[in-house]
Amino acid sequence: MWLFSIKKKDKRSVRKKEPLELRQVIEREDIEKLHDNDDQLRFWLPEECKLALDEVLQCNHSTGARYLRELFVVYLYGEHELQRMRRHSTGLYYTPPPVSDAGGNESSIRYSRVATVDTVPGLGKNIIPVKLFLPNKIKIDLQKLAEKAGIPLSTFVREILISHLLGHTLWQERLRSWSQEEELIGMEWEIDEEEKCTVNVYQSDWEKQGVDRDPEILKYSW
Repeated sequence: MWLFSIKKKDKRSVRKKEPLELRQVIEREDIEKLHDNDDQLRFWLPEECKLALDEVLQCNHSTGARYLRELFVVYLYGEHELQRMRRHSTGLYYTPPPVSDAGGNESSIRYSRVATVDTVPGLGKNIIPVKLFLPNKIKIDLQKLAEKAGIPLSTFVREILISHLLGHTLWQERLRSWSQEEELIGMEWEIDEEEKCTVNVYQSDWEKQGVDRDPEILKYSW
């Protein structure tokens, strides 16, 4: 009879690796709190770029506002800084402490906005206006770079998005499918802080009047 001895292998203990600690490589105290979207950025996109953006948002399960704010943070301060913000809940992901009311009770500020659809009269279907709410610091830093490039902020942002979504080999001129008149109307809307160039319509009213209006001239507000 043959006797077999079975030797048990020593079990190795696998230590779970701790998540990498992302430190701030370059000191930037002014971007530690970017939670307050206290400014707005107006620009318009060619139709092809807006369609590409919508599909990217679906693939990333993200909203337009969140995606663009993160994109601008990466463009201005780097991918490493965005990941550090996520890791440490700073910057875009900073959560301010609750504010106490007069009675000492904690209260949080809630924001609500009426669902509206805005149109820009005279703006053709090949130009999609966008209004983005974002931190003032991000807008200021984008403005500085636009001034260095010698072009308007809205044009600078548009070129960033076109190159990001469609690649650096595709120049803006190749997407030009709008008229010079439409471009002038779009530029006038971008600097129109009093909304004189905008028609505000309640969402319910828009749905009723949708047949009489061109749905391609919506202004997306994020």
